[in-house]
Amino acid sequence: LESYVLPKSLVDAAKTEEEIEEFLTSQEANDEENFYKSTKRSSFRAD
Repeated sequence: LESYVLPKSLVDAAKTEEEIEEFLTSQEANDEENFYKSTKRSSFRAD
């Protein structure tokens, strides 16, 4: 197997993309959780 060095800019870009992906995934999870909590809360009020 040949080993080769990736340009730093490519490595940084890949890391950044991965971090953005992780950030968006966690934000999405938080949004769903918050939505669930708020709908639960409002349904309690209605009772």
